[in-house]
Amino acid sequence: MRVNYTDPAKDFIVADGHMVHIWNDDLKSQTNVEEGSSLADFILRDHIKLNDGVVVTKFQRFPSKLELTLVQADDPAAGQLTLIFEDHPLLLRQWRVIDAEGRLTGVNLNNEQSDVTFSSGTFSFVPPNFGKGGKAAP
Repeated sequence: MRVNYTDPAKDFIVADGHMVHIWNDDLKSQTNVEEGSSLADFILRDHIKLNDGVVVTKFQRFPSKLELTLVQADDPAAGQLTLIFEDHPLLLRQWRVIDAEGRLTGVNLNNEQSDVTFSSGTFSFVPPNFGKGGKAAP
């Protein structure tokens, strides 16, 4: 999984199959978290099960969407993940994460495409290259 925020050279998240790497461009810092110890693990699994290490804390049905909120069974204080699905057909459209410090991050999924090929480095974490002055080099 790769999540690019407004400007791809700025903040981004890459999950490479083992770790979730988070780049904060304002701080010029990287955070690494094992996939299995983060809420991202739930949406990265090949087979998603609601009884495998997560607890559903809230389920809401709206006229055209469903919202499902989860926490990790072994560490509920680590944060929560809310998945928002379009109802007909059932498609993941958004997720929101509230971390242990109470910070909210939302991701909207738009303009999805299938049968797309990616360059080999798309899902590898590579921090931006900084030249003089602390700015990313072109």
